[in-house]
Amino acid sequence: MGKREAAPAARTQSRDPRSRGDGPAGDGFHRPDLQHGAAAALRGFGSEGAEAGSTAADILKELTPAAGELVLPPLGPDKFINSDLEKILKGKGIRTVVALGTQAQTSVLHTGAAAALRGFKVIVPVDGMSSDEVFPEAYTAWHLATAARISAQVTLTRLDMIGY
Repeated sequence: MGKREAAPAARTQSRDPRSRGDGPAGDGFHRPDLQHGAAAALRGFGSEGAEAGSTAADILKELTPAAGELVLPPLGPDKFINSDLEKILKGKGIRTVVALGTQAQTSVLHTGAAAALRGFKVIVPVDGMSSDEVFPEAYTAWHLATAARISAQVTLTRLDMIGY
């Protein structure tokens, strides 16, 4: 078999100009500004560790939740199922969720889609998600950018383009 090449960077295909990738730098990426309106922090609404029984000590120091930040137990791929996440976010006036993490085809895809279907704006930094293979990452970006009732709520971007 030949050498495997990386898939091209995902671009959104939505009719919504905010998620179409019309970045001011002409690079095809939208730059969301999380400073306006309430937004979920880049950390603090994730699961503590990747497996049941994980602790904050299992998380990289830079990503460890600060005192008082919400930490959800492992809930499966959709963090809204069997949790009060929607109620908590809406109760804090949060209207924007940043979806990122490992195994893009699970939590990023399902929690991001679920948030969009619940009316949240969803920011997905494509360089903030990973998987064991290129295809699940590309599929996750493609699905969130093209799926009916989801894509209008989703913006694909990069981590260095998020301001808050």
